[in-house]
Amino acid sequence: MSGSRVRDANGVSADITDTANTAVIAAPGANKRLRIQWITVTNQHADVDPVVSLKNGSTEFDHVQVDALDIAGPHSIRLWYGEMGFPLAINTALNAANETNSADTVVSAGGYVEKTIGG
Repeated sequence: MSGSRVRDANGVSADITDTANTAVIAAPGANKRLRIQWITVTNQHADVDPVVSLKNGSTEFDHVQVDALDIAGPHSIRLWYGEMGFPLAINTALNAANETNSADTVVSAGGYVEKTIGG
């Protein structure tokens, strides 16, 4: 780790129904970065198997496809980035966007804020 752990960081997006970026966890502030430990993507649409782009600000770092809901309910996929977490750029938000039109997804995530050296 290049800095020190400041606090936990968790977030949940609003329903994502288009292809625009949607905030999951806000940028932590100057001289701090988010380290993402886990992300859960849930599909609430009955007919669409969406691909969801996970973004370091506006730059994709991962994407996932989630099956449409069925009689058992919505489907979810949980991604684990390890105890150290995936480091986002300094003072950058975790965003998500559907790559598939007409989708209805929710993204939740958790990790921590790291104070960077010199910050």
